[in-house]
Amino acid sequence: MSYEKQWLLENRVCYVKFGHHITLEDVTTISGEHHEWYLQNQSTKRVHYLMDMSRVETYPRNVFEINRAFIGTFMQVDWIILVTQDYFVTYLGNIFATKFGFKIKSASSVTEAYRYLQMADGIPEPQRWYSLDDTIPISQAF
Repeated sequence: MSYEKQWLLENRVCYVKFGHHITLEDVTTISGEHHEWYLQNQSTKRVHYLMDMSRVETYPRNVFEINRAFIGTFMQVDWIILVTQDYFVTYLGNIFATKFGFKIKSASSVTEAYRYLQMADGIPEPQRWYSLDDTIPISQAF
């Protein structure tokens, strides 16, 4: 497994930090974990994902292979914000956002991504931020 996952705001904002390499197995595992979360929680609130891909060097690029690797349909996902400068990652994100019906955006840092969620969805200050190598987001929307 080449990623770490933690809830920054329980059942609302999930942070996923990838290592240098993403595999199709990682895609299957992450989508499966979300599907399990959805089946267990059945929350009326939608969840957001901050996917820190700033260190990623290699990842699957074949849309059909990636699509086959997904489990479930990303129920209750509102935003997926990709922390990346890689245009092709953003392009792939847009393809799957259209297919599964979630919103997608890219950001240059985790802080920028979280601040966007605060502005767009009124997300409060995170419960867990201590392990991130980034500044703590402001608590009020700007």
